[in-house]
Amino acid sequence: MRKGFIRAIMLSVFLGLCLLVSAMEEEDSSGVFFSPMLSTWGLGVVVGYRCADLMVPGTATSVFAGTEGGYFYGTYYRLPDGTVFSGTRGAFSPDDVGFNYWMVEWKSGLKQGFLSKGGHDFLGLELIYTGDWRHHVENEGALLFASSVPEKEGLLMHELRVSVFADYVLPHILHQYKEGMGAEVWFRMVPPGMGEGSGGTVSYYGVGGETKASFTVYDSDPEGDEFCVVLVTHALFEHMWGEHVPFFELGYATEYLRGVDGQGLDTPNSGVANAELRFYLPSPGLAFNLTIWPVLYVFSDNGYFWDEAFEEGVFVSSAGLGCALELAPVGVLSLSTQWRLTDTNVDGTRWSPLYLSLGSYLF
Repeated sequence: MRKGFIRAIMLSVFLGLCLLVSAMEEEDSSGVFFSPMLSTWGLGVVVGYRCADLMVPGTATSVFAGTEGGYFYGTYYRLPDGTVFSGTRGAFSPDDVGFNYWMVEWKSGLKQGFLSKGGHDFLGLELIYTGDWRHHVENEGALLFASSVPEKEGLLMHELRVSVFADYVLPHILHQYKEGMGAEVWFRMVPPGMGEGSGGTVSYYGVGGETKASFTVYDSDPEGDEFCVVLVTHALFEHMWGEHVPFFELGYATEYLRGVDGQGLDTPNSGVANAELRFYLPSPGLAFNLTIWPVLYVFSDNGYFWDEAFEEGVFVSSAGLGCALELAPVGVLSLSTQWRLTDTNVDGTRWSPLYLSLGSYLF
């Protein structure tokens, strides 16, 4: 009964945020903008101001600030001696990889569009400062609290990030689901003196890139919202280095591997390639100018993780299927089930029954 009540609240918040974003969308390319964020146990908001043609015609400058916070679940897969935990070892069991934590982030930044039109930046540069406070809730027997990493109880750090992007992903002119291509490269860092864990300092640097492509491969009725098939591909790579990289920043690509845990994947180099085929079923209509789409999808997630020698890395793969309710173009509520195709997770399983996503697809 209690779980059903919580799901009802989450669904209501999701629908409310979608309607709020839809109501605030404007055709003008200048003015105040508002972007809510929703995760399973967290909430956030970003507000800003956008000024078009400030430098020269066809450009746009945006400044923004926001915050996000919540109560989350994390994992740590190392024994006290630093080796990878691969199952029941001594006093530790697979249940000991998990821990809970409180997190609050705050950010501010500048986004400069060099090719902009109608409120969208096609080419641009973004500078972001992010403050991150974490408190890890101690769990008796958890691997994290048996370790010697300086951030085992929590930390406070300040990250600076600069990126260059091309974003040609836009809502379909009729169906409103998003399609197109985009790419981004970035550099981020927590300089020395800008990160402090409960047991010492943290400092790191990272460079990476990401690409995404989404396009319609079949449209049964170009004049109406009937059956459509959309193919989405995604790829990402990141390299990390520095005095001490927090464990949760390593192996960043694991966030795009459904059904795969982080066992042995906390490496400074990580890459992932994804493909997803979405089947848009006939739409029942519009709600507040949003197109309601029931969606079925199948996917394949593949990643590669290594320390220094590329040839000694680890390849992981998973596949699955799911269903979603998409309120195009502003929000998605999706549920999937997935199978790990290589090796097993730390608890010996390959199948992860349910993965819930609020707000957007994985990519």
